[in-house]
Amino acid sequence: MIKFLIIEDDGSARVLLKTILKKNFACTVTEAENGETALHILKSELPSIILLDISMPVMGGDQLLGILRTNPLYRSIPVMVISALSDKDIAGSLMGKGIRDYLLKPIDATETVKRINKVIVKRLGGSTTSSVDGLNKENVGAPRLLFVETDNKSRELFHKLVGDKFIIQDAKNGTETISIFPKFSPRYIIVSDNVGLLDKRIITQKIREAASEDEVSIFLMVFDIKAVSLKVFVFDDVIIKTDNNEAFKNEILKKVLGN
Repeated sequence: MIKFLIIEDDGSARVLLKTILKKNFACTVTEAENGETALHILKSELPSIILLDISMPVMGGDQLLGILRTNPLYRSIPVMVISALSDKDIAGSLMGKGIRDYLLKPIDATETVKRINKVIVKRLGGSTTSSVDGLNKENVGAPRLLFVETDNKSRELFHKLVGDKFIIQDAKNGTETISIFPKFSPRYIIVSDNVGLLDKRIITQKIREAASEDEVSIFLMVFDIKAVSLKVFVFDDVIIKTDNNEAFKNEILKKVLGN
């Protein structure tokens, strides 16, 4: 189910958007009247898509967007900017800051659904009209995956290969993983062998204490399976990383999704 976060100081606009979303998508909707309230909400809940007004008191959309894009916990969340027709040029300039699209006021229901569908389809790797129609009333949230890796290049490659199949959140160590886990609620966790032994132990033990194998699957990603002892940790399976990107991608999808 999609989780929308509407950040908008105009109460009537929030009501209208919520009505449109509830009518057209299988979703939950959380509301915030300014950027500060939104940040407080984000500490305990990560949405699938953020609808962000540009002009707000206390903390405007431009300022909040900057915070979201510099925080690794939030930067992968798709953001759609809400703006008045007079702010269209401003909304366009924000495309360079990572927003996915914008909605113009006064809000048009048909156009809003159309633009949100485009963001959803792009997120899930779809492309056709039939895909959009099928997503509206279904559980359209891609599976959430927490990727624990210390190497920046490895993280970038992982996102490039399977970023269209999962909603991916990154962590660098055991402490970050345990902090992110209850907020992000991933279905899958992949731990790189680059992560230290203590961090692996923390992750496997703490996650298993918090969730059953039916709720979350934990995988170990390695280059050399012979060099790894699985007796110390409880992993559901091992993903073999290779220099062949296509083979590596297929390995991930096969082990995690069974494709």
